[in-house]
Amino acid sequence: MGKCGIGVKIGDDMNRQLLHRLGGIFDTHQILASDLYREIYSRDGSYFDIKPEVIVRPDTPQQVQQLLAIASEAGVNVTFRTGGTSLS
Repeated sequence: MGKCGIGVKIGDDMNRQLLHRLGGIFDTHQILASDLYREIYSRDGSYFDIKPEVIVRPDTPQQVQQLLAIASEAGVNVTFRTGGTSLS
């Protein structure tokens, strides 16, 4: 599962709190929040250019469950990304 990414779109006021919660579950290499990674993950093979606030790269199904639970509790959207081709 480490090759896919999940982009989370959140408001500025929630950034710090959500990143802190994610940091309790994921290793630092699994959380990508720099401008560079946010730009890279904002594009795929489609015409859309939507920049996520943070990218999380879960390694296990349990981490996906935990991520979705945190996002649900925080009321934030989650977008799955796999190959980035927009062909699926």
